[in-house]
Amino acid sequence: MITGLLSRDLTSVVRILDSPYPLIMRRKPWSIIVLAFLHIVAPIGNIAFNAILTKKPLAQYFAMAFSWAYLQVNWYVFVLPIVAGIAIYMCKKSSFYIYLVAISALFVFSYSGYLSKAGTISLLPVIAVYLVNIGVVAFFMMPAVREIYFNPRLRWWESKPRYACDLRCFFGVNNKSQEGEIRNFSENGLFLKAEHLPADGDVIQIEIPNQGGYHGTFEGRVIHHGDQNRIGCGIEFNHNKQSSAQAKAIVGELHKQGRMLQGRVLAEDSFSYWLKSLLTSGKGFMPRRDK
Repeated sequence: MITGLLSRDLTSVVRILDSPYPLIMRRKPWSIIVLAFLHIVAPIGNIAFNAILTKKPLAQYFAMAFSWAYLQVNWYVFVLPIVAGIAIYMCKKSSFYIYLVAISALFVFSYSGYLSKAGTISLLPVIAVYLVNIGVVAFFMMPAVREIYFNPRLRWWESKPRYACDLRCFFGVNNKSQEGEIRNFSENGLFLKAEHLPADGDVIQIEIPNQGGYHGTFEGRVIHHGDQNRIGCGIEFNHNKQSSAQAKAIVGELHKQGRMLQGRVLAEDSFSYWLKSLLTSGKGFMPRRDK
């Protein structure tokens, strides 16, 4: 079941990247939020689990676990899961490695702790906990999950607001110039309509001639066509200092005119819908993308 946690959220990535009417998804996937939360509260579960293993009263064990003497020796039980949870939630390339380091260190410290108590607790529960932890790590090593941390384009919640517009432009690929129409614009990209579209991955130059104060010259990469290949394509800017300033100026004017796109709100964007679908239908057991 754990490998299906991201599937429903991942299926929306492609539509968000190049749809002329973007979806509203300004938060991280629920799967990321839930997994981060479970890691952060894991120390409480660990304390309860250890109380059961050692057959001590729960209240007594909690009081001992939060004593200064216990924290000095077993600090890793609290610190490392919380660090891992924060790393999961951050969804950055660096946080992926921080997560692996934190979990690896937790394995080492936990195993050392078990050896010191090997004669007083059963091995089977410890093995079960390790198998669960290994399963979670394996989940994050899956390409479809790992790519979220390494590919900023898949982190749709970080995208800049998009603004409706109708701007004539010229774009060139391999020294061939064509005329096109920009249907929406943001600081990090735009949606382009044209009779002959560039291919996925092409790096193109886009010029917006002066139209009512809107103008600029940009270089960008075609990031996806998908189901929009007969409508247009998304362009992700490769900014320099000048083009970044021009994009901000255009966005500033569009914002003043109240042209921000509000998009379409999906019912499945709610936590209750996501959880119900996951538990009842099991749809999207393996992470996938829309074609």
